[in-house]
Amino acid sequence: MLTLADMLHNLESDVLCFSCSLLALQVMISTTFLYTDDVYNRLEKETVMAYFLAKTDPEHYSIDDLERDKKTVWDGVRNAAALLAIRAMRPGDEVLIYHSQGVAAIVGLARVISDPRPDPSDPKSWVVDVEFVRRLSEPVTLREIKESHLFDDWALVRQGRLSTMSVPEKVVVWLKEKKVL
Repeated sequence: MLTLADMLHNLESDVLCFSCSLLALQVMISTTFLYTDDVYNRLEKETVMAYFLAKTDPEHYSIDDLERDKKTVWDGVRNAAALLAIRAMRPGDEVLIYHSQGVAAIVGLARVISDPRPDPSDPKSWVVDVEFVRRLSEPVTLREIKESHLFDDWALVRQGRLSTMSVPEKVVVWLKEKKVL
């Protein structure tokens, strides 16, 4: 016979799975497919990567550390919404590295190199492997993002404590226009 705690745990898992499915659907919809004509006039399907943002306290693990290490396991995520973002990541997706302390800013770029998987040291968490790509040509501060008022609906602006999130296409376009990405 199931206890109340077991039933609540099952309900929590079902809600998380449903939410994850919705996020995966959102990422799937926002991930478009391009068909390109290669040199042999064949059409090939290419997936356009998704972008995510991952926050880190630079005193704990900074862009300097990621550059030195070349790759790392992105772990320590416990928030349900942030876990949904981790679980939606796929190899080839790009991750904006954001320093959350000091001058809060997007400081670098990493790439997802593994599928997400359960964290072996924490059954309620998921991890993904990322590799260093490069530093941004100049940090993009949270203040600059907020003052632009272009992204007031983005989780980075609305939910300041969320550690990992998807990045809307309009943010990526803006960063490319600024020539920092």
